[in-house]
Amino acid sequence: MKKKIAICAIAMMTICALAGCGDKTDKKTESTTQLTVKPEVTTLTEVTESTEKPEVLTIDDTTTEIAQETGGGASDVSAELDEATMRALMKENINCNLNIFALGNLMPVGGEYDTSMGDLVEVDPSEFADWDSFEEYVRSVYCQEAADMYLYNYPYEGQPKYVNQDGKLYLNMTLCGGKGYYVDWTDYQIEVTASTDTRVEVKMTATVEWPSDEPVREPYEATGAFVYENGKWLLESMIY
Repeated sequence: MKKKIAICAIAMMTICALAGCGDKTDKKTESTTQLTVKPEVTTLTEVTESTEKPEVLTIDDTTTEIAQETGGGASDVSAELDEATMRALMKENINCNLNIFALGNLMPVGGEYDTSMGDLVEVDPSEFADWDSFEEYVRSVYCQEAADMYLYNYPYEGQPKYVNQDGKLYLNMTLCGGKGYYVDWTDYQIEVTASTDTRVEVKMTATVEWPSDEPVREPYEATGAFVYENGKWLLESMIY
């Protein structure tokens, strides 16, 4: 009987010991699981932060570049060419065509074209005080290339109609002359046919009445362009 009781006691102790070991194993497992999860959370947080920061910098850089391009472009882009500017330049262009270069000449000192005075005669200062003022005027109407041509190579290369002598403005009498011109620019129309920030092509429509037994007034078209140069709009060449 005593042996049976002892055997039962030993069996109970064994069962308790096994139950205690089971508890310890579960606790260790839970502890291990917690430790495993924590590094994973930390890793995810770090990845999220490192991913967001470059995205913010990239957006900021792109925005800055766009702002700089827009700002820089705005300062470099030409002022808008309006109709008033076109008409003001055309007024001086017509003057150059009719009274200075193609169809007429500046008045010499004394008010007469006298070939006995020689090939070169001084231009009346009431027209232009000197060569510099004449050059400044021409360059206020035409772009550099065109102005250089009218000042130094018009009507022929190396044979200009106007000459700078000691700062004074002279007219070459051998290159004077004119011809009939029948275009009336009084009420001309302007049509822009093409444009960029620095060049505007136009078609001008005036009227003309050609000599005939029965003259008829009809439209007259001429094309030209305005260019933006050195901070202002100028004519690319003479329109006539």
